[in-house]
Amino acid sequence: MPNISATCLIAADLLKRIGFTVDLQVMDWGTLIQRRAKDVAPAQGGWNVVSTSLNGSGVMDPAGHIGLRADGRAAWVGWPTSPAIETLRARWLEQDDLVAQKAVCRDIQAQFWLDVPYVPLGETYQPSAFNRRLTGIAAGFPLFYGVRMG
Repeated sequence: MPNISATCLIAADLLKRIGFTVDLQVMDWGTLIQRRAKDVAPAQGGWNVVSTSLNGSGVMDPAGHIGLRADGRAAWVGWPTSPAIETLRARWLEQDDLVAQKAVCRDIQAQFWLDVPYVPLGETYQPSAFNRRLTGIAAGFPLFYGVRMG
Protein backbone atom coordinates (compact mmCIF):
# COMPACT_ATOMS: atom_id res chain seq x y z
CA MET A 1 0.00 0.00 0.00
CA PRO A 2 2.06 2.93 -1.30
CA ASN A 3 0.44 5.63 0.85
CA ILE A 4 1.02 3.70 4.09
CA SER A 5 4.53 2.73 2.98
CA ALA A 6 5.37 6.42 2.54
CA THR A 7 4.07 7.32 5.99
CA CYS A 8 6.12 4.47 7.50
CA LEU A 9 9.28 5.92 6.00
CA ILE A 10 8.42 9.38 7.35
CA ALA A 11 7.58 8.01 10.80
CA ALA A 12 10.80 5.96 10.92
CA ASP A 13 12.85 9.01 9.97
CA LEU A 14 11.14 11.17 12.61
CA LEU A 15 11.65 8.54 15.32
CA LYS A 16 15.35 8.25 14.44
CA ARG A 17 15.75 12.05 14.53
CA ILE A 18 14.38 12.23 18.08
CA GLY A 19 16.63 9.44 19.32
CA PHE A 20 14.73 6.16 18.97
CA THR A 21 16.38 3.01 17.68
CA VAL A 22 14.35 1.96 14.65
CA ASP A 23 14.20 -1.45 13.02
CA LEU A 24 11.90 -0.77 10.06
CA GLN A 25 10.11 -3.94 8.96
CA VAL A 26 8.62 -3.88 5.46
CA MET A 27 5.82 -6.38 4.88
CA ASP A 28 2.63 -6.94 2.96
CA TRP A 29 -0.67 -5.77 4.49
CA GLY A 30 -1.86 -9.27 5.42
CA THR A 31 1.32 -9.96 7.39
CA LEU A 32 1.06 -6.59 9.12
CA ILE A 33 -2.54 -7.27 10.19
CA GLN A 34 -1.51 -10.59 11.71
CA ARG A 35 1.55 -9.15 13.44
CA ARG A 36 -0.15 -6.09 14.90
CA ALA A 37 -2.72 -8.34 16.60
CA LYS A 38 0.06 -9.87 18.72
CA ASP A 39 0.56 -8.41 22.18
CA VAL A 40 4.11 -9.70 22.59
CA ALA A 41 7.61 -8.23 22.29
CA PRO A 42 9.05 -7.71 18.80
CA ALA A 43 11.55 -10.53 19.42
CA GLN A 44 8.55 -12.89 19.75
CA GLY A 45 6.86 -11.57 16.60
CA GLY A 46 5.12 -8.54 18.10
CA TRP A 47 5.67 -4.86 17.50
CA ASN A 48 6.15 -1.46 19.16
CA VAL A 49 4.90 0.98 16.51
CA VAL A 50 2.73 0.52 13.45
CA SER A 51 1.84 3.14 10.87
CA THR A 52 -1.56 3.02 9.24
CA SER A 53 -4.31 5.42 8.29
CA LEU A 54 -7.77 6.33 9.46
CA ASN A 55 -10.14 7.76 6.93
CA GLY A 56 -13.65 8.64 6.00
CA SER A 57 -16.77 9.32 7.93
CA GLY A 58 -15.69 6.87 10.64
CA VAL A 59 -13.37 9.46 12.16
CA MET A 60 -15.63 12.49 11.91
CA ASP A 61 -16.88 12.32 15.49
CA PRO A 62 -16.03 10.54 18.77
CA ALA A 63 -18.81 7.96 18.34
CA GLY A 64 -17.08 5.97 15.61
CA HIS A 65 -13.47 7.19 15.77
CA ILE A 66 -11.59 3.92 16.31
CA GLY A 67 -8.38 5.73 17.21
CA LEU A 68 -10.11 7.47 20.12
CA ARG A 69 -11.19 4.22 21.72
CA ALA A 70 -9.12 3.94 24.87
CA ASP A 71 -10.70 1.04 26.72
CA GLY A 72 -7.64 -1.20 26.95
CA ARG A 73 -8.02 -4.71 25.56
CA ALA A 74 -11.30 -3.72 23.86
CA ALA A 75 -9.59 -0.81 22.05
CA TRP A 76 -7.90 -0.78 18.68
CA VAL A 77 -4.42 -2.29 18.26
CA GLY A 78 -1.97 -0.80 20.71
CA TRP A 79 -4.71 -1.23 23.29
CA PRO A 80 -4.58 2.27 24.80
CA THR A 81 -6.19 2.73 28.19
CA SER A 82 -7.62 6.09 29.21
CA PRO A 83 -10.64 6.07 31.49
CA ALA A 84 -10.80 9.86 31.04
CA ILE A 85 -11.16 9.64 27.25
CA GLU A 86 -13.77 6.89 27.55
CA THR A 87 -15.74 8.96 30.10
CA LEU A 88 -15.65 11.95 27.74
CA ARG A 89 -16.74 9.80 24.77
CA ALA A 90 -19.73 8.60 26.80
CA ARG A 91 -20.51 12.19 27.78
CA TRP A 92 -20.36 13.25 24.11
CA LEU A 93 -22.86 10.51 23.20
CA GLU A 94 -25.25 11.79 25.89
CA GLN A 95 -25.39 15.33 24.49
CA ASP A 96 -28.44 16.29 22.48
CA ASP A 97 -27.26 19.51 20.85
CA LEU A 98 -24.27 20.57 18.78
CA VAL A 99 -23.06 23.28 21.18
CA ALA A 100 -22.81 20.77 24.04
CA GLN A 101 -21.11 18.21 21.79
CA LYS A 102 -18.53 20.79 20.71
CA ALA A 103 -17.74 21.59 24.35
CA VAL A 104 -17.14 17.90 25.11
CA CYS A 105 -15.04 17.57 21.94
CA ARG A 106 -12.73 20.31 23.21
CA ASP A 107 -12.28 18.32 26.43
CA ILE A 108 -11.65 15.12 24.43
CA GLN A 109 -8.99 16.88 22.36
CA ALA A 110 -7.26 18.20 25.49
CA GLN A 111 -7.31 14.74 27.09
CA PHE A 112 -6.09 13.15 23.84
CA TRP A 113 -2.83 15.09 24.10
CA LEU A 114 -2.37 14.02 27.72
CA ASP A 115 -2.96 10.29 27.12
CA VAL A 116 -2.00 10.04 23.41
CA PRO A 117 -3.82 6.87 22.26
CA TYR A 118 -2.17 7.33 18.84
CA VAL A 119 0.13 9.86 17.19
CA PRO A 120 -1.27 11.66 14.15
CA LEU A 121 1.44 12.00 11.52
CA GLY A 122 -0.50 14.21 9.13
CA GLU A 123 -3.45 14.43 6.79
CA THR A 124 -3.91 13.60 3.15
CA TYR A 125 -6.70 14.43 0.79
CA GLN A 126 -7.63 12.31 -2.19
CA PRO A 127 -8.21 14.41 -5.30
CA SER A 128 -11.53 13.72 -7.00
CA ALA A 129 -12.79 14.41 -10.49
CA PHE A 130 -16.33 13.93 -11.75
CA ASN A 131 -17.97 13.97 -15.15
CA ARG A 132 -19.90 17.21 -15.79
CA ARG A 133 -23.03 15.17 -16.47
CA LEU A 134 -23.21 14.15 -12.79
CA THR A 135 -25.33 16.24 -10.46
CA GLY A 136 -25.83 16.12 -6.72
CA ILE A 137 -22.14 15.77 -5.83
CA ALA A 138 -21.80 17.21 -2.31
CA ALA A 139 -18.80 19.36 -1.40
CA GLY A 140 -16.23 17.87 0.97
CA PHE A 141 -15.90 14.18 1.77
CA PRO A 142 -17.32 12.22 -1.20
CA LEU A 143 -20.57 10.58 -0.18
CA PHE A 144 -22.50 9.48 -3.22
CA TYR A 145 -26.06 9.83 -1.96
CA GLY A 146 -28.33 11.65 -4.39
CA VAL A 147 -25.88 11.59 -7.33
CA ARG A 148 -27.65 11.59 -10.68
CA MET A 149 -26.75 11.65 -14.35
CA GLY A 150 -27.65 15.13 -15.60
